[in-house]
Amino acid sequence: MRYYKKPKINYIESLPEKNSFVSEGETVLVIYDLLLSEIEEFKAWIEQFEYIYGIMAGEALKSIKSFPEHFSTISNKISNISKKSLKIIAIGGGSVGDFSGFFASVYKRGVPLLHIPTTWLAAIDSAHGGKNALNSTIAKNQIGTFYFPEEIFICKNIISYLPDDQTLSGFGEIVKTAMLSGEPLWSKLPTQSKVSLDKIWSLIPEIVDIKYGIVSKDPFEDTSVRQVLNLGHTIGHILEKRFDLPHGEAVAQGLHFTLDWSIEKKYLVKADYDIMKSYLSSYFPCIKDKISEHMTKEMTLQLLLSDKKLDLNQKLNFVFLKGLGQPYVESVNVVDIISKLYHHSWIS
Repeated sequence: MRYYKKPKINYIESLPEKNSFVSEGETVLVIYDLLLSEIEEFKAWIEQFEYIYGIMAGEALKSIKSFPEHFSTISNKISNISKKSLKIIAIGGGSVGDFSGFFASVYKRGVPLLHIPTTWLAAIDSAHGGKNALNSTIAKNQIGTFYFPEEIFICKNIISYLPDDQTLSGFGEIVKTAMLSGEPLWSKLPTQSKVSLDKIWSLIPEIVDIKYGIVSKDPFEDTSVRQVLNLGHTIGHILEKRFDLPHGEAVAQGLHFTLDWSIEKKYLVKADYDIMKSYLSSYFPCIKDKISEHMTKEMTLQLLLSDKKLDLNQKLNFVFLKGLGQPYVESVNVVDIISKLYHHSWIS
């Protein structure tokens, strides 16, 4: 039986004390991004734990080919711990969260899970919603589970170590959420050229609440309600995979495509289009003219056909916009997506 309960969300300055989430009799396994070992605050924090497992973050971590070896190593490490006393802590970005969440969901048919996201993208998006996935040999996120964490700690200090390009990538998901939800979030977006850590931090609680407001209506994607969260992602995933773009920047390019297609289909009036397009372009200039020589129609079609949301008729639910805060989900044929991509020089 599937069960959904919104996790407890904690917004904190420093990494949480062990006794704030570990009860008497519980044993914790911390699965963490090895790059965090370069941070003094993290090095002192992780010394509290007996059972730890460091991994290199990235898409390679999510490969189904490498998972059995990881699973075996972790299982041997915690073989003497009973299921009733074990708790998994995932600390890292999206790939670490996906890997750890998938492991927690299948180990002994499921053990409690906590997330401590260390990137803006994870703090804003991937740590929330219960999706855990590994990649097949041909496409992203083909093997997965819905498994919700019990608790999430969003720690400002640990995220503050990120370089500026990671901050910008996280901002791509914020703009997506603002287009999806409309006011009042849209009016709170920054207007200066550089996105500051403090500004994003101030927006996170509202962004997370918006996501859970949608997830709670369709936690296991049984209807199209939750699919609005894929705004910008159909094309974004293609560009992310083909050009190794940071996820949030790829999504921003997907938003450009969505806006252009939405106004072409007359779902979006020009005034709303101009407002959203201008703001998006100020942070994420459209790169459609720079990628044409590197993507053939055949390559793009193959990537679209590997989308896990594809139905038996080769159609996808694509998220359009009818206005700021007005997403509209429509089933479209992949051939129509290809036609639009290679029309009007989106990819020339």
